[in-house]
Amino acid sequence: MTMQEYRTKLLQDTFEKRAEFTPNSQTQQECEICDEPIIFALATKNGENFSVGLTTILKCLKTAENEFHIPPIDSEFWLAIRNDYKLDLR
Repeated sequence: MTMQEYRTKLLQDTFEKRAEFTPNSQTQQECEICDEPIIFALATKNGENFSVGLTTILKCLKTAENEFHIPPIDSEFWLAIRNDYKLDLR
């Protein structure tokens, strides 16, 4: 397998393992082994479990805003996020 074929397969696998939000998903507040304020427990359509932290979701949201995939979010919101979670969001 060439490097390009490997990258293509890795990308395809990543998109096939996409998680979906379900309202009954479990969350864990006050993670004792990390700096995250809240952790979301998710599963892929294939049943593979994984977790994602709130700060990761916020960084993804900021990236989506910066790349014009979502409408601009009020600057006061981002200022509060920066102050509350000590994130460098540009």
